[in-house]
Amino acid sequence: MIPTDKVLDDESLDSDGDWEDWCDDDSAIEEALCLFCDEKHHSIDALAKHLNHSHDFDLNKIADSDVYERIMIINFIRLKNPAPEFFKTVGDEAPWKSEDYLKPVISDDLLLRYVIDLEETTDSKATSSEDSGSKLQNQRFQEKELDSENRAHTAECALAELQSELQNARSTLQGILFEADDLKDDKTSLNDEAYFNSYSGIGIHEEMLKDKVRTEAYMKFILNNPVLFRDKIVLDVGCGTGILSMFAAKAGCRHVYAIDQSDIIDYAREIVIENQLENKITLIKGKIENTKLPVEKVDIIISEWMGYCLLFESMLDSVIFARERWLVTNGQVYPNKCSLNVIAINDESMRNKSVEFWDNVYGFKMSCVKNAVLDDADVVTVKPETVISDICSFKTLDINVVKADELNFQCPISLKINQAGFITALAVYFDTFFAETESFSTGPHAPSTHWGQAVFHLRDCFKVDIGEEIVGQFSCIKNKENHRNLDVNIFLESRIGNNALRQKYHLR
Repeated sequence: MIPTDKVLDDESLDSDGDWEDWCDDDSAIEEALCLFCDEKHHSIDALAKHLNHSHDFDLNKIADSDVYERIMIINFIRLKNPAPEFFKTVGDEAPWKSEDYLKPVISDDLLLRYVIDLEETTDSKATSSEDSGSKLQNQRFQEKELDSENRAHTAECALAELQSELQNARSTLQGILFEADDLKDDKTSLNDEAYFNSYSGIGIHEEMLKDKVRTEAYMKFILNNPVLFRDKIVLDVGCGTGILSMFAAKAGCRHVYAIDQSDIIDYAREIVIENQLENKITLIKGKIENTKLPVEKVDIIISEWMGYCLLFESMLDSVIFARERWLVTNGQVYPNKCSLNVIAINDESMRNKSVEFWDNVYGFKMSCVKNAVLDDADVVTVKPETVISDICSFKTLDINVVKADELNFQCPISLKINQAGFITALAVYFDTFFAETESFSTGPHAPSTHWGQAVFHLRDCFKVDIGEEIVGQFSCIKNKENHRNLDVNIFLESRIGNNALRQKYHLR
């Protein structure tokens, strides 16, 4: 926090040196630019008063005593241009707490120079009073037995060490500010960092919002069932742009707490303010597992957590964590049920394009690439006319009770063939249900969605006849190296023939 007496008292500037002392000797008196308008002021005192009186903004109440946060919040405001009232919606995870905001937005920003100068002054005093005090206690005993020459030498070494430490601290701070390219990666794991970064851009959210099947299902369920939401506390896990939170607010809930770790939440805050819902929705940046909510419990959890093959990206684990931590007894998670389904397909064109292509690439064989392609699931849109079996629904998840360890599973599958030919691949998709009143499917016979279907190409095509039943097992477990990826094992055999197949896949 910037000490009040340092900001608001002109004498404090005099005690630390005249204003001109921390400007270049040859320069004229400089001006400090306001954080929210174009006004400039000749002193930090005048700027602080202007921020309070004109913008109802007190920097002391936003930034804590750490110089890094003061730097980050100043650069955040300079870069993002938020309105002052934006800060009234900020939760526990402040959006400016990112190393991205250590890089100055304005070259030679006077306000930044002041908070750095203030830190150095404070550090110098603290080092003198604390570190020197403890060292002095240890030295007093030794000094009784040292002659005057040794005492002088000891004191000289201690002073040199102290000066070196202070110089190193100052150099580190300047390096962070003006050598932004040397910043270290944050402490989050690389896998999670990559995952959340993938949701920071606008493109992926545009794709999801334009998926009418997905978005309208949530909208219809929430807005057509106001009795479920009226006066309820709602938690939105992985809120993205905040669209589900705004649906819930419109349906009459008491309040929504919306959480997302990706930078898209910065846009969500502005969207909420633009739609005058800041009193209904509180946005919090952070991982749900590390977040503290302002309330003890919530009545409803909403989330669009589904990934390819339903469980890719492992976001359901976070929903389960939130349910166990915050949901009241008899509370509800929506959607409340999902089912996984598998079908057999015969698509020679798809196989030639994705698999057989590698047998002859401009006259050259690339078998190693073909093998890699066969090891990975493909996410595509299956043509309905290529489906040659009945649907097998092999796994149903009740989101209100399912446990995280149940998301690794092995299930029997049975496919009744309704068209003779070859099984070139299996396709897996999911159906989603909202309290029996709304649902949607990601299958090939339903309107297409951005999820498509997860296609598992068979290494060897499986010849089948009409009426034949193909049975087997489908297992799905989280990848050990990256829990957001999936490892799938498929076993198939014919009840009437000798055909059998076992194959492993990755979904990554």
